[in-house]
Amino acid sequence: MSAITSTLICNMALTHVGGKSITSLSDTSTEGQICNLNYASARDSLLCWIPWNDAIKRVSIAADAVAPAFDYSRRFLVPGDCLRILQVGEDPDFHDSDHRREGNYILSEDLTLKLVYVSQVQDTSLFTPLFAETLSLYLAWRISFKLNQNLALRKQLWDDFMAIKAIAGSVDGKEDSLRVLRSTLFTDARDTFPRGIQDRSDRDR
Repeated sequence: MSAITSTLICNMALTHVGGKSITSLSDTSTEGQICNLNYASARDSLLCWIPWNDAIKRVSIAADAVAPAFDYSRRFLVPGDCLRILQVGEDPDFHDSDHRREGNYILSEDLTLKLVYVSQVQDTSLFTPLFAETLSLYLAWRISFKLNQNLALRKQLWDDFMAIKAIAGSVDGKEDSLRVLRSTLFTDARDTFPRGIQDRSDRDR
């Protein structure tokens, strides 16, 4: 594969839908405008769905100067490039940190907040070929109907995307230890709970 760029990923997507290639995301063609509109949000969505190893960051955050009005004594500003929080505190199951996410802040009693999160990776040189391929299929699905109104193709693209996403998640996850895998499965399971069930499970711990 050539050096991975946003233009290459968009052209891979356009190949799937029978569109014309573009020279850059600022291309004024119909294809260029549609790719420019969808590329960044498609990338960020895919980064959120799978905790890609190359997108994970680990930081310690100092408390903000302004304390919450009540319930918690400190608040911590979430990093600006954070797309999804994977872990708060040192316990991957969140057991050692009483916290709450509100807007761009995490409220807690901790003196320093330890955070593991999925970051918004914009540098395409950090993308693996498998990530680029997965992103191109998802982008193709998003732009397909706008370019050719082919519902059968759109369904096939979604099926292809889901298949490659499962493979990509499995391959990426094999680079982690069982501890990291257990943590990811736990946080993913929390995301699928209805809100009321999750709240009750938190109180019962």
